[in-house]
Amino acid sequence: MTVTASQAQPDAGTRRWATLAVVAFATAMIILDATVVAVALPTMITDLGLSITTAEWVTTIYTVAFAALLIPMGQVVDRIGGRRMVMIGVTLFALGSVGAGLSHGPLVLLSSRLLQGVSGAFILPASLATLTALFTDRARPIAFGVWGAVIGGMAALGPLVGGWLTTNVSWRAVFFVNVPIGIIIWVAALLVMEASATGKRPGRIDVAGGSLVALTLAMVTYGLVQGQRFGWIHAIRLSTIGPWTWPAHGPSQSLIAFGVAVLTGVAFAIRERRRAAAGRHTYLAWELFALRGFRFGNLAGAAVNFGELGLVFVLPLYLQAVLGLSAWGAGLILMGLAAGAFVGGPAAAGVARHRGERFVVLSGVVMLMVAIAGAAAVIGPTTSSLHLVPWLALAGLGIGSVQAQLSSIILDEVPPPLSGQASGTQSTFRQLGATFGVALVGAILTMSLASGVRTTLETNASFPPAQVAQVTESLARSGGTALITLRNDPSLAAVLPSIDDAAARAARNAMLVTIGGFVVALGAGMLLPKDTKR
Repeated sequence: MTVTASQAQPDAGTRRWATLAVVAFATAMIILDATVVAVALPTMITDLGLSITTAEWVTTIYTVAFAALLIPMGQVVDRIGGRRMVMIGVTLFALGSVGAGLSHGPLVLLSSRLLQGVSGAFILPASLATLTALFTDRARPIAFGVWGAVIGGMAALGPLVGGWLTTNVSWRAVFFVNVPIGIIIWVAALLVMEASATGKRPGRIDVAGGSLVALTLAMVTYGLVQGQRFGWIHAIRLSTIGPWTWPAHGPSQSLIAFGVAVLTGVAFAIRERRRAAAGRHTYLAWELFALRGFRFGNLAGAAVNFGELGLVFVLPLYLQAVLGLSAWGAGLILMGLAAGAFVGGPAAAGVARHRGERFVVLSGVVMLMVAIAGAAAVIGPTTSSLHLVPWLALAGLGIGSVQAQLSSIILDEVPPPLSGQASGTQSTFRQLGATFGVALVGAILTMSLASGVRTTLETNASFPPAQVAQVTESLARSGGTALITLRNDPSLAAVLPSIDDAAARAARNAMLVTIGGFVVALGAGMLLPKDTKR
């Protein structure tokens, strides 16, 4: 007997909760991918011979594509509905996962990650717009709490699944696992979700405006990622790492990229202003920024993601390169972060009903600041990895408390016809924070590592300048993962403890940078509306 979609759909009383489950797991799939890839990345660097800048692009090319397309995809969901968007996004994500799993070099890997980022831009706005349309009043914090709990639970599994697959099967398996997950979600969306759109907003999608935004984001990210390798002001020789040597060999690629970003950003601002003055459709729904919760909530969300993704990028490198853990071992340690988020999501929903969402957000940000400071204090070349777990669990509690309730605050006063674009805009801000977090933390890690290793080797008279440059560049370009192979070099045996210490200091410095993001989030959180208590 053949079961059609209409026959299999649940009744109206259970439909919205079944829909919540579908969109939560669809969103969790793209969040899961980030945690899985973070654990597998050190192995990918070694296996594919990636540099640290290429490794950063494995993460940032995903978030750049994600961020650039979230707003126009938010407009699309207002027209074609959440079900179609989820099904298209899941299909593209599975295709990108297959490409990444089959890659044998940076080009195919990065192209596949780009496709995954595009697919994520379909899924996330559809998820948030659907929740905003289906749940109101007292049900909304509960729905977002459940949504956050599902995402947190999947994120908790991410490090374990990624670590186990990388250690016992292959890093390629962390991508292939998305295919069966995607098929299940695709079928569930077909059977459960409404086909209707969330609303209707007149006007065409602003392709030219979206292109200017995408180019601006790409150029800023390129400048941040490539600066530590090619120089920030002047071009430098490939054998020189860091901005402390600036021989004048012409303007650096980073400087050129930043210049292009300024030009395209100004062009976008002028274009938007002219279109608004003429009463024409604009890329951004600027009227949304008149809403206090939307304005400051987006700033807080971007700042939190800056710190969170920067932390997730640097920790696996430290755990595997300095402490010598396997991918599985690193996954076990990082489970503390994800498990805390899993607990924090539903707990925050209960607290929000009594104390208000603003209180929950501020409390979560404070937990994050304390947790990162505590983790940075215990990081060292011989630290027991177990000493990090309590701090990571506290950080996870903070993340779980902040993320879901921020989404509720941001979308609280948004009119239903603009829910898709509002969802896309808030997700764009978060992805921008994530992109800049990975890029800046990666730059600090590289420069600090290069400076520490170079100083260590130059103070030892037995190392000729050529070997100093070679070892320094090898470690800096790999983000420290070259330590795994350099430990077998007998000529470095005497200085390995000092190199380990330099690598640990570099990881600590990179982690401390993330606190800056949480300070900004705290300030923005204090400016959120006070009357968010349900």
